[in-house]
Amino acid sequence: MRQRLAEVNILRAIACIAVILIHVSISSVHNLQKESLNIIVLTLILGVSKFAVPGFIFISGLTLFYNYSNKKLNYPSFLKKRLSYVLIPYVVWTIIYYIYNVKQSYYNFSLIFLLEKILRADAIYHLYFILVIVQFYILFGLFKYILKKFNSHAIIIFFFIVNTIFLKFFYVQNLFIQYIFFFILGCYVAINYNQFTYKLTKYKYYICITYIITTLIYSYLFYQHYILQYQVNYIILYWFISSTISILFIYYISLFIYKKKETPLYNTINRISAASFYIYLSHPLAISVSQNYLNKVGYISITGSFIITTIFVFISVIPLSIFYVLLKNKIYPILRKSINR
Repeated sequence: MRQRLAEVNILRAIACIAVILIHVSISSVHNLQKESLNIIVLTLILGVSKFAVPGFIFISGLTLFYNYSNKKLNYPSFLKKRLSYVLIPYVVWTIIYYIYNVKQSYYNFSLIFLLEKILRADAIYHLYFILVIVQFYILFGLFKYILKKFNSHAIIIFFFIVNTIFLKFFYVQNLFIQYIFFFILGCYVAINYNQFTYKLTKYKYYICITYIITTLIYSYLFYQHYILQYQVNYIILYWFISSTISILFIYYISLFIYKKKETPLYNTINRISAASFYIYLSHPLAISVSQNYLNKVGYISITGSFIITTIFVFISVIPLSIFYVLLKNKIYPILRKSINR
């Protein structure tokens, strides 16, 4: 990645941590008393973290368009590189989750059923993201053509409207069009990078205030709809607007952190960013292992379970994923050199 997009590593690391917090929180929030202070805190954590998946898709659009905007796109080579990077680990982890679920007696072993899980990306709750991102890779050439052909300001408005209409009438979690605005927003930022970062810094206080307000509103609506089971019309649209504002805010925070990059924290953030894909794939396994163990020993505190599971995921999944990436980066060049001899 070119130097001026180095802040995206920070954004990616923050999104990675947010995904973990979402998945640890969501399993606890439905088991707490509806009027307790703890459930309010967990709802706020979910509200703050909600941008994670849109954030990852935004990053994909930004980095892809930034890196390929001035290059001729060799589709076979592009897809081979992108799909092999994503699909090989995905299949491996689908098998791991499948075997784990069989061991836990959630279902019986069946190769056909395993194949269905691989094709549908539903061996566990978070793998739908892989199916979505593959769709964006396949369609990237079309998006690149559109953004090169037409005015980017008009395009971003058009896809905002398209995404809004889709969410209002046709919500489907694993279809790319649910997240299309976030991907196009990333492409838009790549095209208008200098102007975007200038305005982001210029209007930082307005963005921060808007972020706080929209996050609190979404958290309240989430609490009303999902916890108290009240009917909140079009809550998915509130998620959409709030996630967009969150991406802008977190991007500004990433720019701010990057200016302070001469710190040990910055190096850690970069390592989390480099390992984010493997952290994403593996963290639900650690969550499940922790929660199953706590249930086995009879630990009943829901808040305590949330804290213990969060700590366990952070001290196991993140270091192991970072270590795997470091090891892979050392071993892979050696293997490739030996193969090419």
